[in-house]
Amino acid sequence: MSSAGAASASGVAGRTNYRKWDQITSDLIDEVEKDEQDEKVQASEALGHSKHASSQAEADEMVKAAKVERTKQMLDEYKKREEGIVQTFKREDLFDADPSSSSAVSTSYITRDKLEAGKRVLTLTDITGPGKIVLTEDLSNLESAMPSNSRAEPKTYDDDAENDVVEERKEQEETQTRKIYGLIKLHLHNLKDCAVVIKCKIITSTIEISDCQNVTVKIESGATVATVQADLCDSLTLEFWDAP
Repeated sequence: MSSAGAASASGVAGRTNYRKWDQITSDLIDEVEKDEQDEKVQASEALGHSKHASSQAEADEMVKAAKVERTKQMLDEYKKREEGIVQTFKREDLFDADPSSSSAVSTSYITRDKLEAGKRVLTLTDITGPGKIVLTEDLSNLESAMPSNSRAEPKTYDDDAENDVVEERKEQEETQTRKIYGLIKLHLHNLKDCAVVIKCKIITSTIEISDCQNVTVKIESGATVATVQADLCDSLTLEFWDAP
């Protein structure tokens, strides 16, 4: 082999050994990257991001932080499920025109066909009258399916003929679902100068009212309302018309 060929094979051209400098450059890059990684780890530990506690107090704080994070996740999941069944109506969803307009519709009727599929909690919010909102009897036909509670043991009596069919009834309940009808709950928020007429069943018998002014809530005979929670309201009137 000629001297030129030998120099090329060893990475040497003239007096410069390029292979040697390539190795030096590679080593320097590795060293810089390692230093950068070490600095990141040190900065993370300085900010308290280390996975291992340096003291019992820090370990207790880490446990508390983990519990808070789990609680937050549970609340987020609950909120997500709740939003899946809540139907919210604002003024523009119920009335076509501005309330001051002569063509404004004075009464809006809410029926099942106005609710999206699966929505069972109704929220009326940011509505300024004059106007009337009627929750029609049609909402009492909203259907929700719930699994039968097979763990509930019915009360029995000695010599009762029903005692002989308890096991059969249990088998039926395990495969059946229970149907309930009506809205689950009603929320009224930030309503002003309007009336709400309730003619439908409310499964929880609960209405929550907040930040309302000069509002009349009329509960008619077809409704089932036992609890009204009102907060931060002014000139709120509740009228029960032959309600159970």
